[in-house]
Amino acid sequence: MLLRTYKFNLWYFTVLTIAYFLFSYTVISLVSDKFVDKQVQQVREEVQHELALVRHSIEANVYRDTFLADGFASFVALNPDLAIKNWHVMSEQFLSKSSLVRNIGIAPNDIISHVYPLEGNEKAVGLDFRTIPNQYKAVQIAKQSKKVHITGPLELVQGGRALIVRYPIFTDIPNNNEYWGVFSVVLNYDKLIEKSNLRTLKGVDIALVANQHDQLIEGDASVLTEYDVTYPIYLPNGNWTLFAKYTDFDEIESIGWFRTLFSALGWMTFIVIYILVLFLINNYFHVHQLSLHDELTKLPNRRYLFNELDRIMSRKGS
Repeated sequence: MLLRTYKFNLWYFTVLTIAYFLFSYTVISLVSDKFVDKQVQQVREEVQHELALVRHSIEANVYRDTFLADGFASFVALNPDLAIKNWHVMSEQFLSKSSLVRNIGIAPNDIISHVYPLEGNEKAVGLDFRTIPNQYKAVQIAKQSKKVHITGPLELVQGGRALIVRYPIFTDIPNNNEYWGVFSVVLNYDKLIEKSNLRTLKGVDIALVANQHDQLIEGDASVLTEYDVTYPIYLPNGNWTLFAKYTDFDEIESIGWFRTLFSALGWMTFIVIYILVLFLINNYFHVHQLSLHDELTKLPNRRYLFNELDRIMSRKGS
C-alpha cells in the first residue's frame, strides 16, 4: 500500500481532509452569502421600485378624476342653471372619461337635487346634509376652506368603500363669497387600490395611513411599529403615507433557488479539486516509487540506496 510504503500518517491525512472541508464550507458560505446579499439588495431595489409605482398610480388616478371633477364644478359655478338643465348629458360625458367615479351629485344649499346615475341612488335625492352631522362637517370644511375636500375611505351601504370628494360651489368667481352649494363625487376606493397593485406586492408587508386622522386604511397595523421605508402620497387635500416592511427574502423562490444552486456548484468545485489533489499526490508517490526501483527487475536501484544511506546517516547524526 502506498500509505504504508511511505509511512504516510493516516491521522494527519484525516485532519487535513477535515480541515479542507471546513475551509470549503467557510468559503462557500461566505461567498454564497455575499452573492445572496447582492441578490437581496437587487430584490429590495425592485420592491422599492414597485412601491414607487404604487404611489405614483394612486396619486395619478386620484388627481386624474379630481381634475376632471374640478372642471365640472367650475362649469356649475359659472352657470348653475345651465348645468342643472343639462345635468344628464354632462354627467354621462364626465363618467365616461373618469376611471374611478361611481356616482356624482349636486346639492344647491346643501340639499341634493340631482345624482348620476340615478338608478340605485334614488334615496339620495332630497337629502339635506345638515341632517347628517358627519357629512355636513365635511361640507362645511370644503365651504370654509373654499377648496376641494376628500374624506374616506368610507363604507358604502351598497357595498365597498369609497372616497368622497366635495367641491364647494361659489357663483362669484374669483371672490368666492357667495356660496351656492356643493358638488360631490364618489370615487371607488377598492378599484383605486386594485389599479395600483398595492395588494399584490411581494417581498414586503404594507400599511397605508391617512395622515389627517392617522387612520390605517389598508394593510397590517404591525408594520407601523417596525417599518423599513415610507412613501408619502400627495392628494388634492392632505396626504397619505405608505409604510413598508421587508419580509424574509429567503422565502422568495428566486433567492432560495439561487442560494441552493450556488452552494451546490461550490461543493462540486471543491470536491473536484479535492479529487484532483488526491490524484496528484497518488501520482507523485507512484512516480517517486518508480524512480527508486529498476524498471526491468523492480529491484531497488542506486538512488534508493543513497536515500536509505542519507536517512540512516541523518538518524545517527541526530
